[in-house]
Amino acid sequence: MKVISWNVNSVPTRLPRIVALLARHSPDLLCLQELKVGREAFPTDELAACGYWPAVHAQRARNGVALLARQPLTEVTCGFTGDPVPEQARTVSAMADGLRVVTAYVVNGQAVGTGEYALKLRWLEAFSAWLRAAHRPSDALLVVGDFNVAPEDRDVHDPESWRGRNSCSEPERRQIRSLLDWGMVDLARLHYPRARALHVLGLPARRLPPRLGAAHRPRPGHLARSHAMPRGRRRPRRTETHLW
Repeated sequence: MKVISWNVNSVPTRLPRIVALLARHSPDLLCLQELKVGREAFPTDELAACGYWPAVHAQRARNGVALLARQPLTEVTCGFTGDPVPEQARTVSAMADGLRVVTAYVVNGQAVGTGEYALKLRWLEAFSAWLRAAHRPSDALLVVGDFNVAPEDRDVHDPESWRGRNSCSEPERRQIRSLLDWGMVDLARLHYPRARALHVLGLPARRLPPRLGAAHRPRPGHLARSHAMPRGRRRPRRTETHLW
């Protein structure tokens, strides 16, 4: 199964690139964050013409998440139990070919010490609690999205300049570690165990590698799967993340 996760930062603005991505890479599943479009304006027909079925949790002008799949998705859930800001469209989950997929757009946090940062910590704690309550580590589970957290110093370009700041603070990282301790596997680190600056926080746009582009700062995004899958479940042959 080929999975792509992308903080698209406005579906209306980047619809041509979404269509091009689907045509070029033909993913089984495309997970989008930061749609910035209401449900009534989401381009369902255009995506159907590309052969994809959407599951959308939309919010006009900000936030928003979606799953696009080659086959109809089932058991679609928008949001999660215990969300401290349920009015914000930040998660959608569904079953895709026997795999439970969750895509999330985590609260940004702005800066350590602000109300938005405190909300981010509450949101991460609630999201983690919901994942553990609603799933088991033995489930076929894939969690992807823009988490706005770089889990380790080696995940950023300049660790010293980011030390203790939003996206790199210890309370945020502790929440991510709790999911790994529970039984999730960080797929980026599984496939690239020695890579550095996977998330490129703080790297000026002019110095980004060409394949990343320079539209906006690459997100500290994540793809993680459950540590164990049930017997008889075929493991995905290929799981990818593309940064744009």
